[in-house]
Amino acid sequence: MAAGASAICFAATAILTKRLTRDQSTTQILFWLTVMQLVMGLICCLIDGDMALPSAASWPWVVLIGICGLTAHFCLTTALSLAPASVVMPIDFIRLPTIALVGMAFYAEPLEIAVLIGAVLIVGANYINVINAGRRTGT
Repeated sequence: MAAGASAICFAATAILTKRLTRDQSTTQILFWLTVMQLVMGLICCLIDGDMALPSAASWPWVVLIGICGLTAHFCLTTALSLAPASVVMPIDFIRLPTIALVGMAFYAEPLEIAVLIGAVLIVGANYINVINAGRRTGT
């Protein structure tokens, strides 16, 4: 149920981002995205009245993760403003099998058969989607 709801919400964010790029700049979209995440994060952190701040040694990593997250959102939003979602999202989904390989290489995560089946399904479905989209547009 959680995976299904996550997939539906992820699709909704892609559709809404694509719609927002029609009349809003990428900078505006990222600004409000960041503000919303900040508010929701603070609510979750402060709900019990006890928020732990990162140590001084962790701050560079926190900043790096923040920059990487904003860069990823900037790239995805810019891509959605320039190309159809049927082209952008399959490319975005390639990160799922890729990160499984990164987990295996850097964190010694086992590469289980279910992960391989999921990767084949993702790559195969995206390939079919891109091929069919090309046929519809005549390219």
